Amino acid sequence: MKLRTLAWVALGLVLASAVPLAITHRARREASKDEVALQEQLRLARAEGLPTNAAEYAAMIPTAAPSENAASLYRRLSWHETFSDMVQSKGAHRSVGFKLSPKALMRKYSNDLETIDKAVSLPRCRFDRDWTRGPAELMPEYHEMDSAAKLIAIRGTFAAVRGDVRAALADAQRIFRIARHAREEPNYIAHLVSESIYTLGLKRLAIWGLWRRDIPAYREAVKKALDAFPRPDLRAEHREDLYHALWLADHSLTTEGRRDIGIKEEDIPVAAKAMAHLFDQTKSRIKIVQWQRAYWAALDRPAKERGPLLAQARQQVMIALLAFPPAAEAYSWSDYDDWTAKREPAWEANRQMCVALLRSLDGPVTPSSIKTDDLLSPFNGKRLEYRFDGKVITITVSGGGYPFRVQVRPLGIVLQ
Repeated sequence: MKLRTLAWVALGLVLASAVPLAITHRARREASKDEVALQEQLRLARAEGLPTNAAEYAAMIPTAAPSENAASLYRRLSWHETFSDMVQSKGAHRSVGFKLSPKALMRKYSNDLETIDKAVSLPRCRFDRDWTRGPAELMPEYHEMDSAAKLIAIRGTFAAVRGDVRAALADAQRIFRIARHAREEPNYIAHLVSESIYTLGLKRLAIWGLWRRDIPAYREAVKKALDAFPRPDLRAEHREDLYHALWLADHSLTTEGRRDIGIKEEDIPVAAKAMAHLFDQTKSRIKIVQWQRAYWAALDRPAKERGPLLAQARQQVMIALLAFPPAAEAYSWSDYDDWTAKREPAWEANRQMCVALLRSLDGPVTPSSIKTDDLLSPFNGKRLEYRFDGKVITITVSGGGYPFRVQVRPLGIVLQ
């Protein structure tokens, strides 16, 4: 009896030690399988053109020799006023005048203008950035480039008013070069700034043409620039998305990393911290990569189909990031999938407004109407609206959720 009891006790001890070992072994095997699955997802992402870390992303940006790189010049700029800061209305809004004389303005910003002229003479623009900082890396240069384009537009405006067509057209080309420089980095902000700058150049050319309808060179320049208007490159604009999501996940795990993200410990809800323990982080990383790949694939879908696919992919990435609470919070700040779904229609709306401006240049006087039956809103299919009330041209594309509208005064500008 004693032997039998001892045998059962021995068996119990063996089982008591074996079960945890078996559980541990199984957990390790599952973890190993998950790691293999994660590496496979990362491999697929790279094969599809999605960088998975800072080094891979940086390698996709063409390098530029110092002798051909305009980046350092843009960083020297100090001009930050807007066009509206510098003008005042005259004659019941029939014309616009500058608060300073052209000579005074050009003298005030002569150093910046000289720097900009040097920058646009160079073929490349490659900023030296620390991509290991992920979405925490600031890009103030795009504000400088936008300001540079506006300052050049003002100088071109002075040239157009005084009849120096060659100088005005040259400044329009400088604006387009700034736009091309801004577009060299494959990220969302860079491309939006580039498009805004290019549109500025188009509209300035058209306005100069309205002021000087007797000079066909402006109309020809508008047409040529419209033909070259770069279409949105959604893949380039979202090439950083996966590596940014993984960066957020990694940096949410340490105090220093959370500081880089910009989130304090007290900013993380207690419920979010508790939920993090319900998720396996490796499995969550797999989901992040899978759904960022789905987002990437959806960018190639027709615009009408793209929105729901982008929203679904983004929602699933958000769920996966719940395993990393600060990352989920930071990721929610960059909610731009709805705008991405409308990215190409918005570009088309801007293009149509510029086409309407081009058509308003036909004939010896500003027309009260133009051909619009081929200018249909990419949002709702309605015709573009063109109105001229004798003072102001108003052009509107409807259905975009907010007004796509441009207003110009073809009666000119007054120089003091």
